[in-house]
Amino acid sequence: MSDGRHSDTKGLEMFAIRAMTVEDYDAVIELMKQTPGVTLRDADSRDANRRYLERNPGLSFVAAIDGAIVGSVMSGHDLCRVLVLPSTLTRC
Repeated sequence: MSDGRHSDTKGLEMFAIRAMTVEDYDAVIELMKQTPGVTLRDADSRDANRRYLERNPGLSFVAAIDGAIVGSVMSGHDLCRVLVLPSTLTRC
């Protein structure tokens, strides 16, 4: 779909993909905390994320369902971090 919203024909929830902003920080960090095997470090601070997004404009994205962030992709010239929780994309 051209409006940034995506759906699987097997009944997965509709989700929207958009560019990540520093305002998404709290939700993305919470997603990271809930992801097994992910460890937070100093580089994950709000200020460090703000600088990262400014240094790599248009390269990081979030996926949201009804406004709630369910995944993120952070990429740039020095790092790529992908977090997706597939269970949040399936219908209950």
